[in-house]
Amino acid sequence: MDNDDTAPMQSALAVRALLPTFRAAISSDSAPGFRVLRSFPRGDDEPKTNSSNDGKTVCVLDSSFNPPTKAHMHLALRALRHYTTPTQTPSLLLLLATANADKKAVPAAPEQRVAMMCLLADELRSNAATVDNRPACHVDVGVTTSARFIDKCADLQTNGYAGSRLVWIMGFDTLIRLLDTKYYPPEHTLAPVHDTLLAGSNRILAFGRPGDTFGDTVTQQAYYSAVDGKVAERLDVLEADESTAGISSSAVRGAVARGEAVDGGVCESIAAFIRTEGLYL
Repeated sequence: MDNDDTAPMQSALAVRALLPTFRAAISSDSAPGFRVLRSFPRGDDEPKTNSSNDGKTVCVLDSSFNPPTKAHMHLALRALRHYTTPTQTPSLLLLLATANADKKAVPAAPEQRVAMMCLLADELRSNAATVDNRPACHVDVGVTTSARFIDKCADLQTNGYAGSRLVWIMGFDTLIRLLDTKYYPPEHTLAPVHDTLLAGSNRILAFGRPGDTFGDTVTQQAYYSAVDGKVAERLDVLEADESTAGISSSAVRGAVARGEAVDGGVCESIAAFIRTEGLYL
């Protein structure tokens, strides 16, 4: 992986050249709250219209992507397979919030995360086409200035995704935060979730995380059974694959800081980008 002629390194260097473009787009005061910065396959970057997305399923993976990991890829691929039908393959939106309701900024700048999201998008499309023997799915890489899910959903629905069925991919911990009414003053009810995130035919796809700080499978199933009835009608639940156990962005950052290899946690092109940019040291 030290050879700059390797394909992963070449991919990392290519997306690195886009950092000034991403930085300018993210910092623009005139840009809308949500915008797509890159689409895959290339050539699909023209502005989206609501009519072009009517009836389509878009799986939305919202994360800090600091960095994007193989666990992110696993969640996205599972979601795409879960909602694929004989007549339609869902598209995917990798979404980065430049403001977050809970998390403080940590080392990688937003434009660096977008660059790594682009590398993840390439890897996702290649993996999906190879494993599923289907045409590679469409992937958008986007950013939003909104911190809360309900505001992100409103952003998407007014900027090109109004005709789509949005499937929000999240882990068990994120689902708990989403359904915590402290985030919805002044009434502190889940009405905003019903009216935005779960409007129309939208759904939530939650992945269980047994064995971590959120309890075992029985504990998590009990939580799912007790959620608000209107949410339960739109909630799909899958168990995370054991192959991704222990893989997280924080674990990757820690491994880099300790001088350990990270190829087990991120794809090779992202590992190359991390080294090239000197991230997480």
